[in-house]
Parts: sequence; C-alpha cells; structure tokens
Amino acid sequence: LKSCAAGGFCYFNVGQANVKGTSIQGQHSWGGFDFSASLDDLVPVNESSGKDLILRARRTTHIAVSKRIQSWIFKLENQTIGQRFEESANTNALSPYQLLNVFIGKSIDKNLSWSLRVDNINDHYYEQIKNYASPGRIYFTSLKWTP
Repeated sequence: LKSCAAGGFCYFNVGQANVKGTSIQGQHSWGGFDFSASLDDLVPVNESSGKDLILRARRTTHIAVSKRIQSWIFKLENQTIGQRFEESANTNALSPYQLLNVFIGKSIDKNLSWSLRVDNINDHYYEQIKNYASPGRIYFTSLKWTP
C-alpha cells in the first residue's frame, strides 16, 4: 500500500485499469419466505503490471432470507468477500471474510415505522485494509415518519 506523509494509507491512481466480470442475482418467494442472492465474479487488473488491483476481491456473494409476519419483517443476510491483495505486487493477500447481518422492522401505523439492523452480528474480526481496525458489531435503529 502506498503511504501518505502522515503514515497512513492513501488512495492512488494506476496508469490503466481493466475490470471485467459477471454479476448474477436473483430472488424467489417460497413458503412465505423471500430469498435473494447475488454473485459478483471480477477480474480487476492493473494493465500496467498485469496484477490484480489492490483491495478488490475477485468474488463477492450476498445471500438473504426474509419473512413478513403481519406488520413485522425479519431478515437474515450473509455477505462474503473473497481474497484481496493489499499491495500492487500481489504478494500479501488479505483473508476472505463473511459477515452475518440481521434486520427487524415493524410498521406501527400507515405513517410510522421502526427498524433495527445489526451488522456483523457474530462480531467477526476482519480486515478490509491490513492493520486497520474494522468496526466489529454495528447497531442501527430508525424511526421513520412519512405523512
């Protein structure tokens, strides 16, 4: 990774990048459950060196299942990020990781709804950039009023 004068990571441009790939996604309802899934297969190449672009996974997936029960919705998601390289020589790989997320929502009336989302519910340690802390478990809640 390129370092800034302050000692941290800096984004930088490459001479020529080429990102090709395939994205597949789908959804289906069955037995009162809604299922969705997506798969991204990429070939992210730095044309100058022929190596993979840094911090770009070749494969990512997202799988979710949700269920509505009266005015409630419950959703479970799994996100997988594949191996990435932390530097342009492609010698130091960052480990792939999976995150498990949960969402619960409730329609209180026609104008008011509440939701709670917990990302990385199992508090899995992962690195998006080497030696930079990842947030761990994250909680979001909202109260939405739409008159």
